[in-house]
Amino acid sequence: MKRIGMDIREFTGKMTGIGNFLYTFLKTMGKKESSRYGFEFILFGNQHTIIPEDINYHFVMVREILPFYTDQISLLCAIKKYNLDLFFSPYPKIPVFSKVKKISSIFDLTYLILGQYKNKIKNKIYSYLLLNLYIRNSDKIITLSKNSKKDIINNFQVSSEKISVVSLCIGENYFQADNEGINSIKKKYNLTKKYILYIGNSNPHKNLNRLIECYNILPDNIREEYHLVLGGIGGYKPDNIKNIDKKYSPVLLRYIPNDDLPKLYSGAELFVFPSLYEGFGLPPLEAMACGCPVVSSNTSSMPEVLGDACAYFNPYDVKEMRYKIEEVLANQNLKNELKQRGLDRAKLFKPESTTEQLLNIFGEIINK
Repeated sequence: MKRIGMDIREFTGKMTGIGNFLYTFLKTMGKKESSRYGFEFILFGNQHTIIPEDINYHFVMVREILPFYTDQISLLCAIKKYNLDLFFSPYPKIPVFSKVKKISSIFDLTYLILGQYKNKIKNKIYSYLLLNLYIRNSDKIITLSKNSKKDIINNFQVSSEKISVVSLCIGENYFQADNEGINSIKKKYNLTKKYILYIGNSNPHKNLNRLIECYNILPDNIREEYHLVLGGIGGYKPDNIKNIDKKYSPVLLRYIPNDDLPKLYSGAELFVFPSLYEGFGLPPLEAMACGCPVVSSNTSSMPEVLGDACAYFNPYDVKEMRYKIEEVLANQNLKNELKQRGLDRAKLFKPESTTEQLLNIFGEIINK
């Protein structure tokens, strides 16, 4: 039995993208499947780690005070103590002095690609010193799309063979909710009108300011009929947007429990994803799985992931974004076509496929 250590510090009680990635993998695999591959998994967390109830593996708590010390010293000691054959990090960082085989993950290079990030000194230092160090000391790098793989190769001169693409998957709970579920979610969040939906964080590359500007210049009759709902945005405040129409202010849902998301997607008339850069971009696929038509930016990995199942726009062009939203809302046949294409597209991203890809990579590196 080969021992694989996995960093699960992302399990903090509130699921992030990385947390969902790990959760889906561990739940889908199960102990039976890991035994079939000849793997024993040991999960490493810290004092803040909260493991989901349906994840049952050997857990080791590594007390953390300073993250860098934990990354390079505490985890190094734990790897030695448990005699691992492989260490898997869902982050772009690893304990570089460990002699075991190591897999790190670079889900995207947003902080190197976009101007609002890449010119910051701390990002340059991290990217070209630490990230380069982690890449050189990894036996394999996992990323989420061919577009991200290309970006990693171009920025760090890494061989193509060292990078494997593993697509994200849609959780089994993402399917069209019934009318009762949709009505309950509208009542819970006080959504008194039809709504256009965005789900994601509020980091600058998510482009929420332009989305709100776009909504602000939609015709009055559309804004009268549709809320703009921004979900999962944390502490974002649209106060710096000029001439925002207070009568049609967006609905801000700062945190949404995972169980509410399928119903919220299912009840939306349209899902809009204006992001400037994504390593993968899971929310539009989740919306598709729930039968919601999607319009999305045409940048980075989005065409690769979404294919012909959505309508695209230039995310830097507010007017083009507006016209695309109007076009879909006004054309029921187009909405129905996007809905069906989206349902078909979503079926390509199943948890079993992602899990098998990861297990095969683990086996490849262990036996190398």
